[in-house]
Amino acid sequence: MNTEISSVYRRFLNKISDYNFSLINNEKEVIEDNLLQLYISATPKFPQCRKDLGISYINVDGVPVDGSIIINSNLTSLEQEIISKLMLIEYLRPVIIKNEVIEQVLGDADFNLYSQANHLNQLQSLYNTMKKEVNSDISKYSFLRNGIYD
Repeated sequence: MNTEISSVYRRFLNKISDYNFSLINNEKEVIEDNLLQLYISATPKFPQCRKDLGISYINVDGVPVDGSIIINSNLTSLEQEIISKLMLIEYLRPVIIKNEVIEQVLGDADFNLYSQANHLNQLQSLYNTMKKEVNSDISKYSFLRNGIYD
């Protein structure tokens, strides 16, 4: 049995509140394309998973055949959770980079240290916290695979 990618998407979307991922601001196809790109970026960061994280859906034009995207393996809840956290890290990376570039271009004197810089620090802290959390989950996953962790 395979896993529908929408179950991983739901886990990811429960972790964020970004209006770019709402149907009010974007069309369903745009949202799903953004989610798919995050999934594609996140899966190589999980080499400990011995299951096939590839997807099946694409026809010659690169469009989903029946509207659903299927992951080639039956993923456990822990595997889905790890991938959704990796997607969150991939989601945060460009936000942080964008803020760092703005800060460097404007310089410290022109940059509002009380809002943007604090926001950047909070984003970096969240990013680092998420990396630690997902690394912990991956370690637990690795121990589970080897029968060491209860």
